[in-house]
Amino acid sequence: MKVKLTVPPQFVLSILAPSYLITHQWGEKLVHGIIAAGTLSEEIFRGDRLPTLPFPHSIDPDPSPPNQ
Repeated sequence: MKVKLTVPPQFVLSILAPSYLITHQWGEKLVHGIIAAGTLSEEIFRGDRLPTLPFPHSIDPDPSPPNQ
C-alpha cells in the first residue's frame, strides 16, 4: 500500500529546513555553554581559578573618616 503525499516534498523541506538549522545552531551553543560551565566549575573547585566579582572601584583607595 502506497501513501500518496498531497504536498510536494520540496515544499516540506523548504518549511522544515530553517527550523532544523536554527535548532541545530541553538543546540551547539547550548552544548558549548554547558561544557564551558563545567570546566569553569571544575577549575574553581580545584582552586585553579577563583571567580572574579565585579566590585565597584572606589576613587579614593584609603577613605579616611571625615574630621569632626
